[in-house]
Amino acid sequence: MLHDFGLSSVTPLQVASVITMMVCSPQSSLSVTSDIHLQQLGVAGWGQTSLEQGLDTSKVTSAVWNPAVFVSAVREVVPSINWLEVIQRFDNPYFYITDSTSLKSLMSSISAMKIQREFPIDFLLGKWKNNPGQVEFAELFQQPCC
Repeated sequence: MLHDFGLSSVTPLQVASVITMMVCSPQSSLSVTSDIHLQQLGVAGWGQTSLEQGLDTSKVTSAVWNPAVFVSAVREVVPSINWLEVIQRFDNPYFYITDSTSLKSLMSSISAMKIQREFPIDFLLGKWKNNPGQVEFAELFQQPCC
C-alpha cells in the first residue's frame, strides 16, 4: 500500500509532520497549500503538490482534517511505529497551537495513538527547539479543553 504513494516506509518524523500540518493549519482545513507545507517541513516522498500535478484546484472545497483518523490509519498500516517519537517530533518550527480547536484536534490524535502509558508530560516540560510553539502549547494545555 505504501508503494502506491511512492513510500517504502513511514517514519515518526513524517507522521508528526502530517499531524502538525493538520492541527496547525488555519482552521485545520484542506487547502492547496497543505502539500507545499509538507514540503517545507522536509517530508520527502509525499508526492508532488496539486499544482505540480496539474490538478484543477478551482473545484477544491475546504474539507476539515481529522488527525485521529489519520493516526488510526497509520496504526493499521505501520503497527510498529514509535508513537512517543512521533510526539517528540512535534518540536518543529511549524508546530504552533493557537486555539482550543487545534488543541482538541491534537489531543484527539494523541489519544488515537493508544500509547500504553500516561501522556509524556516530560516532553511538554523539556527543552524544545521551538520555544514559542512550546509555550503556546503549554498555556493551552493547562486550560480545560472540553
